[in-house]
Amino acid sequence: MSDALIWELVKRNSCFLVKKGVSGHSKSCNNHSASYQFTSEPGNLQNVNSFTNSGLANSKAINIDIQPYLKLDRKPAITEKDAKNKPFFSQKGKKRLTSGNAFASSAIPNGARISAKKIQNRTADYRNDLQRSALARYSAVQNVVKVEAGLKKGAKAKAGRKH
Repeated sequence: MSDALIWELVKRNSCFLVKKGVSGHSKSCNNHSASYQFTSEPGNLQNVNSFTNSGLANSKAINIDIQPYLKLDRKPAITEKDAKNKPFFSQKGKKRLTSGNAFASSAIPNGARISAKKIQNRTADYRNDLQRSALARYSAVQNVVKVEAGLKKGAKAKAGRKH
């Protein structure tokens, strides 16, 4: 199936779609517009509901997350303990779909410069237009990993200190 056809099917109705600020009810039933539409699908780096960012509709998608996206009926390739400690880089492609998993994941190495260079190298030939988004997503995910590990104070800890 082509990417454009898949996008036409999932752009308004998806279990990952989150609509915020829905306008008032009008007489026509076809008015499903919202002022903001976000999505939580795997492979969407900016969480924006658009064709270029969609992880479902694009045959080439990139995902950076703490725990890799795995099918529910398959045995995880890594343990849950390892998944909590590192961000993962995943790519989606035709070779990956034949293996039974939509995304092929690999851990990103520690160190800001090394990991940024690795992300740049992997996105350069695959999807160059998502390179900046991938680096921004990695930075955000790395901050979450540091907060969970106790290396950095989170927003809740900072709010609790102020009395």
